[in-house]
Amino acid sequence: MVINAILTYLKYDVATTTRTVFEIPTKFPKITICNFNMFTTEFSLELLKNLSKSKSKEGTNIFNRDEVKDIPYSQIIPKVSNIHKYAVSIVNSKNFSDDLRKKLGHTLKQILFNCKFDSIPCYPENFTWEFHPNYGNCFSFNSDLNSTVTKESKIAGPLNGLQLQLFVNVHENLSEFYYSYTENGIYTFNALGAVILIDNSTNMIDHNYNGGIKVASGFHTDISISRSFTFNLPKPYSNCDLDNNKNDYESRSNEDLVYLFVNHSNHNMAYTQQSCIIQCYQFNTIKRCNCSHPFYASLFEDRVCESNNPKDVSCYQQSWIIFNKDENFIEKNCLPLCPLECNQTYFEAKLTNLRLTGWNYYLNLINKYLSPLFISTQISRDTAINSFVSLNIFYDSLSYTLISERPQIDFISLLGNIGGNLGLFLGVSFFSLCELVVAFIEILCIKKIIVPVIRL
Repeated sequence: MVINAILTYLKYDVATTTRTVFEIPTKFPKITICNFNMFTTEFSLELLKNLSKSKSKEGTNIFNRDEVKDIPYSQIIPKVSNIHKYAVSIVNSKNFSDDLRKKLGHTLKQILFNCKFDSIPCYPENFTWEFHPNYGNCFSFNSDLNSTVTKESKIAGPLNGLQLQLFVNVHENLSEFYYSYTENGIYTFNALGAVILIDNSTNMIDHNYNGGIKVASGFHTDISISRSFTFNLPKPYSNCDLDNNKNDYESRSNEDLVYLFVNHSNHNMAYTQQSCIIQCYQFNTIKRCNCSHPFYASLFEDRVCESNNPKDVSCYQQSWIIFNKDENFIEKNCLPLCPLECNQTYFEAKLTNLRLTGWNYYLNLINKYLSPLFISTQISRDTAINSFVSLNIFYDSLSYTLISERPQIDFISLLGNIGGNLGLFLGVSFFSLCELVVAFIEILCIKKIIVPVIRL
């Protein structure tokens, strides 16, 4: 039974506790809104035109209808795809300034025409600007890291969340050629809408994996949020070995990827093993190609691979193939640098939507918002309705699910089991063990005295 107790302890089994915790008030999450299309303005159009001319041997601008009217649309699609990739690599490069990036999309004052939080009006000043490598200009609500005051919800439900109405259309001359890069590397044509990213109020996660919540234009969408927190025990009880609650980051060296996530001054991204593995890929791509992959965020201050440079493209594509196909690459190169985090926060969202059809309402929007943006194009009913997104983001309950682990048998319990078995079957107690020690010492001392006397 003693042996069984020891073997059970060495299995490092855990007991999982799941509780529902009610919290009033509760912190509202950080909500980031992005246009599904990175390039939406006249500045973007001019940038794409210049890239189109520079990339074409004939100097043809595929964004000019007169120059491409005789070219089949099937031949235009791959040309647009190449130019879009080239443009994304340029705007993600370190040489492309934030001031120029902001010109790629409409300003928040242009896209935000209604905002309320908890039935109280909110304004563009309540948002902060961020640049996403796939979606471009994004604006975050409740994300000011320098402020100790964060928005809180005291009542759950659709009347007590963040209510937004956004303009999501693009420049009229981009309407036939725009498309957006998705997280799976697929280019979607003729798609209008917004992307919603939900994070902790103090940091954000890497959304390259789930791509955020995509909301179609022309609809009112309710997004109800629920939360769960998971706290796992570190090794040997589980596979995780980075305890977020004990500031385990501080023990990391400056060269460690974990250190970069926590201390890098140009980002506020929370550490996760998956996002760290992407940075490991970027690190190895930089070593191989002297540039980073253009469609993934990079924490390294290095050149971004250019999509119009065949050598760069071939190199980072080959690096990506090795990264995915070589079964031992991640295990050997990335996992030692990217420990699994023990504590995680999850936001689960449920969506419901309704089609927007109020034509009289949109007649007012045409005069106020669309007329300056559509000069030569006649604004139809569908164009007006599909130019806007209506959102309502709220907690479905002010409770959250707390999942925590504790050892099924800890060391103190092990000692208790061993002592109980010995006492039950052998009558052994702690004092008996002490008597054995004393007896052993007496035997040694008597031996030292008696043996010399016998010899004499």
